[in-house]
Amino acid sequence: MSEPSDGWEREETATSAGDVSTDTADVRLESLPTAELAALVRRALTLIASRADQESLAALVDLQTHAGVSLGEAARGVAANGSWTQVGELMGTTKQAAWSRWREA
Repeated sequence: MSEPSDGWEREETATSAGDVSTDTADVRLESLPTAELAALVRRALTLIASRADQESLAALVDLQTHAGVSLGEAARGVAANGSWTQVGELMGTTKQAAWSRWREA
């Protein structure tokens, strides 16, 4: 019996060298609305954590670091397209604290 679908099936194609390409999956990920992509990430994190092994813990630590870097990039993007006040409001802090924390890469 197959698992229920959540509407996301990964498409893979074999290259001439026999490697599996996920280009189609990457394009499909980029087309997902932010809320759906965030739900997919939450689901993946929950699944990784439930494995409760050393490899999974190491992966979560790496993902936490990546999430922190991504948070800074997003904050600077919002500030560049809007204001540090908006960043502060979204992060639940002041514009000064947001600027101080995320102004530089």
